[in-house]
Amino acid sequence: MTISHTRAVEMAQLKVKLFGGFRVWRREDAIGPKEWGGQKTRSLLKLLLTRPGSAFSRDEILEALWPGAPVESAERSLRVTISLLRRALEPELKRGSDSRYILSKRPGYLFDRGSGCDVDAWEFEEHQKRAEAAWRAGNLEEAVGKCRAALELARGAFLAEDPYEDWAIEARQEWRERQLSVFSLLSECLAQKGLYTEAIEACEDALALERYSEELHRRLMLYRYCSGEQGLALIVYREYARTLAEHLNALPSPQLTRLKEQIEARNVPGVDENRRYPRPRRPLKFPYSLSRTHFVGRDREYALLTERLREAMDGEGVAVAVDGEAGVGKTRLVEEFLGYARTRNVRAFAGRCYERELSPPLEPVMEALEPLPDVGQMMLELSGSELVHRLGEEPYSATPIYRALTDELIRESQSEDHEGVVLFLDDVQWADPATLDFLTYLARRTSGERMLLLFTYRKENAPALSRWLDRLTERRAVSVLRLNRLSREAIA
Repeated sequence: MTISHTRAVEMAQLKVKLFGGFRVWRREDAIGPKEWGGQKTRSLLKLLLTRPGSAFSRDEILEALWPGAPVESAERSLRVTISLLRRALEPELKRGSDSRYILSKRPGYLFDRGSGCDVDAWEFEEHQKRAEAAWRAGNLEEAVGKCRAALELARGAFLAEDPYEDWAIEARQEWRERQLSVFSLLSECLAQKGLYTEAIEACEDALALERYSEELHRRLMLYRYCSGEQGLALIVYREYARTLAEHLNALPSPQLTRLKEQIEARNVPGVDENRRYPRPRRPLKFPYSLSRTHFVGRDREYALLTERLREAMDGEGVAVAVDGEAGVGKTRLVEEFLGYARTRNVRAFAGRCYERELSPPLEPVMEALEPLPDVGQMMLELSGSELVHRLGEEPYSATPIYRALTDELIRESQSEDHEGVVLFLDDVQWADPATLDFLTYLARRTSGERMLLLFTYRKENAPALSRWLDRLTERRAVSVLRLNRLSREAIA
């Protein structure tokens, strides 16, 4: 029998699973609890497999598995456990020194990595190496396949049955880093292929392992942006900043903050080099924007918004509601417009209403105005007051709060650093009563200010807002821009 044939036969003789539940098979048969002879036997095998091919000293093993035990007693237990382990793995073994798996090597023992057994962790490593090699060679398809194969093996935590053992915790952290590295490579390969939705999913799966990783949040922001979701990209930043502040008393790095500002301005290096915002004139030539996503078919609506911006910059104060069914492109139109507004040195604030109950009053407004330094302090001071508890109970029951927020916006619009201010709230059909009250209050006080109030709502949800909108339009406090579906030509 040739050496290569012998190795092939040996490879099928022992199989070990370290991710999720720990299990070991001899050929096709799982080693049962009685065959191990005790928990320490299993623990010793796990320990040796955290550093395959490298010897553990006797002192290292004793410290890991019999901490605090008398030396003579611990050494005796180690010799017995080594014997039990060899017998469990190779029942036919005549002498311990003949074991092809557990070798005696100064200063102690090791598991022979060249013994020809299958270990899921080793297979993970092999897939990772091949994925990295394929990436360097520019073979994205192979890299994605190898990354997915590696991650499929790593379902469940490494040595999950030993959550509190120091030696297992250290090894588990090392394997978590390897998993994160593979997730990162997978997401980048998918993004390079233009599969942004899948790249986003890979980032989110990785964040389940490491919620504080700035690199993962950076990637997630970029992929959201490149997929045409500027608003969601900025939400990723805000939620990460909030997590750091609440749990670590820290701030995002200046580099991540700069990326957030680039996304706000739609000027991300490597993504937007060819993007140019159109001038506010007719006919308009639309930009190649949001990286690979074209913006088309909204000439009239875009021109109207830029005209309203000009009026606001002249101090006329304007409020516009964008009406359209779900998915028709309301948010995209406004985001393109906001990008143009920023190029005119207009400061833009953006917030979003969410379809959920029991959200805090004025949440979308506070989200939008969070960058203003006095807003957070103001709400903190008012949080325990009766005014906050009465928000939304009846129109203007919290007028002092509305007045304070409005004053902050007016003060910002009058700043010499800007040519005006835009406040944008998305999906107002889900706004809480206090937010609607505030919008009513603000819309009536924009006259004479360099301010544009802009909000979107879904056409099919308009009945719930009809009375509120009617009151605003009757008083000419807001104009409505209705967005219809794209034409066949625009879709083409």
